[in-house]
Amino acid sequence: MLPKLAIYGASGQARALVSMIVDIYAEAEIVGFIDDMEGDRGQTVDDVPVISFETWRAMEPRPPIFISLGRTSDRRRLAARVEEAGGTLMDFRPLMAQRFPRVTLGLGSLIGIPSYVGPNTTIGRNIQVMPMCSVGHDVVIGDNCILCPSATISGYVVLEDGVFVGAGSTIINGRPGRPLVIGRDATIATGAVVTKSVPPGVAVMGNPARPLRELARDRRKG
Repeated sequence: MLPKLAIYGASGQARALVSMIVDIYAEAEIVGFIDDMEGDRGQTVDDVPVISFETWRAMEPRPPIFISLGRTSDRRRLAARVEEAGGTLMDFRPLMAQRFPRVTLGLGSLIGIPSYVGPNTTIGRNIQVMPMCSVGHDVVIGDNCILCPSATISGYVVLEDGVFVGAGSTIINGRPGRPLVIGRDATIATGAVVTKSVPPGVAVMGNPARPLRELARDRRKG
């Protein structure tokens, strides 16, 4: 049975993620939504109190946290903050292993249902794989990444730390011994079709996907 947990964030995305968690694990109990700006002001989200980080830190026992924020840089920062305060991220691994027995999953990560994740895939810490995603075999996903709904990743792909994969996008053409690599903190725009490796920090869009700066330069020339 899952322990009680708190959700870091109180936005619409936080509500959607709670629905995803409860759909998978009906016994989950959300004890609070943590909001650094609006916590402890008497507000609630679906009858669950919006609390401050300090209120969470004062709880005994202190519930683990699932981070709902959609920016990968925020996910990295807040995961570090939780751990520096002596807390822990929510551990979904025992339950996820029942659904994805040939997948390695890190602490604080959750795979939405329905999704497919192929064998020999490693998913890092603090990851959101939203529903309707398809992740092929022999894929490596670093920490603090987000895969939005209906994203598709073929086999032999590496997502480095902090990659954002937009809804409906496709990443293909990885090969044995020559994986397609999406660099750290890169952004794959909604609906993009990525057929080549993407350098760190670069945002790409389109079919085939190209860097946004390159697209903007070509438009200025036209």
